Amino acid sequence: MKANSTRATGRFRDATLLLGGATAGLVLVLMAGCGTPSPITHASPAYTTGLQASSRIAPPLPESEAEKRGLQAVKNLFENYSTNSIQDYAPSTYAEALYFRDGFKELARRDDIVAYLLHGAEPLRDCTFVFDQVTRDGQDFYFRWIMTISLKSDPEGYTDQALGMSHIRFNEDGQVVFQQDYWDPTDVLYRRIPIASGLIKIVKNRL
Repeated sequence: MKANSTRATGRFRDATLLLGGATAGLVLVLMAGCGTPSPITHASPAYTTGLQASSRIAPPLPESEAEKRGLQAVKNLFENYSTNSIQDYAPSTYAEALYFRDGFKELARRDDIVAYLLHGAEPLRDCTFVFDQVTRDGQDFYFRWIMTISLKSDPEGYTDQALGMSHIRFNEDGQVVFQQDYWDPTDVLYRRIPIASGLIKIVKNRL
């Protein structure tokens, strides 16, 4: 029993480190009811501004070296996602000023994104992204991916998977100037946290 309790505590600690302050936000949303939108999933003023600002930035030409460089930079960063890949690739993948939003954070500076990614990678034992499809529509690129993740506190060999998509825009040099990630973290990350896990089960059973 003590070993199981220690393992659960470790997974709770790693999950909360990975999620930052998002855990408390989810709990409040679930307690308020399913009709309450998350501030990280609706069209916030910063999202609208980021979308409009990036639409005025010239993208790389189709099939150009800049386009190929940008696509490869994103893959290099995330395919074998770790502190090493973040340190090696994130500073050159992102433009200095940009809009970035995932399920937890909304950021606008490259240095903040690098720091955020490094902080979130600390509890990871292993994390990989497989890009099933990359589609371009004008200046918009859509990356469809499968993430496989395990935390250091997970039992050996334990992994979770999540499906997701990233909407990305590049500047003419192939650096990311806009990134919006779409995926559901509840089954992969939040369910590792005892209180959030129980609330998620209640909500899903009521739907």
